[in-house]
Amino acid sequence: MFCSNCGTKLEDGVKFCSGCGTPIGGAAPIAPSAQKQVERPNNVNEEILAKNKVGMSKNNSFTGSTGTGMVTNKRVVFKKISLAKILVLGPWALLTEGNLDLDLPYSEIQDVRIGKIKFTKAVIITAKDGNEYAFTSQMGPLSDFSQEWYNHIKKFI
Repeated sequence: MFCSNCGTKLEDGVKFCSGCGTPIGGAAPIAPSAQKQVERPNNVNEEILAKNKVGMSKNNSFTGSTGTGMVTNKRVVFKKISLAKILVLGPWALLTEGNLDLDLPYSEIQDVRIGKIKFTKAVIITAKDGNEYAFTSQMGPLSDFSQEWYNHIKKFI
């Protein structure tokens, strides 16, 4: 099933679209002040260039989130796996995508670099609003995605 508003693929049983927040199947609408406003690409030809299981932390936070990170030809997206899902599914939670937590169009990215977060290689994105997002591998050192992400993002900013 897909969202009638933005076209995001939906998991069975969801009440709201993870892409835009639209109520699905009779769910009560979210108050406009509570909705996360995200910029949607104007072109429907968005293409996923890289997709990895990653950890994401914001502004050098000690704690981070686990989920699916994607680099497209329009933006960087992070879908967070909830703590409840991790507690219920354990390591199997990494097989799911999660809910939209970051939708950062290239027009909002100031800089990208490869650095280290807690001794782990990371892709660090600085947004024009001053926030910094660090993405690290959640699948071990053999799945180092940082150079691939860096190369893709650098092309678009």
